[in-house]
Amino acid sequence: MVDFARVQKELQECNRDFEVSGIKVMPKSDANLAHLLGTIPGPLGTPYEGGSFKIDINLPGTLLISLGFCTFQYLRDYPTFMGTARYWTEAFAMTSSLGVEDKVLKLVEMGFPDALVRSTLASVDGDENMALEKLCSG
Repeated sequence: MVDFARVQKELQECNRDFEVSGIKVMPKSDANLAHLLGTIPGPLGTPYEGGSFKIDINLPGTLLISLGFCTFQYLRDYPTFMGTARYWTEAFAMTSSLGVEDKVLKLVEMGFPDALVRSTLASVDGDENMALEKLCSG
């Protein structure tokens, strides 16, 4: 069973230190402290540096501990793990420095119509990755 008093305490501590840590976590809804959303910055000196990562936490009734694929790859093939981490950070977690016209050109070169690209970019506040996802999903 989730200790909701502990969750509230941890949320307060986490958000109190936001200026230092850059970590922000909040309940998805006021009625459900077992489902949390937040963001964490990529640690300095790692391939994740400069990225801002969204987290979605579902607290189970009991604590589950397992070693996932990332842990396995980190231990067995560190150079590949670091390269993959760097690529995903640059591709998906860093704010693009491209201007609107550069983003439009890039997406139009992928075969999408100019007008559709512009309206899609506008609907996602210029987020190139979100625009591409929307364009690909029809």
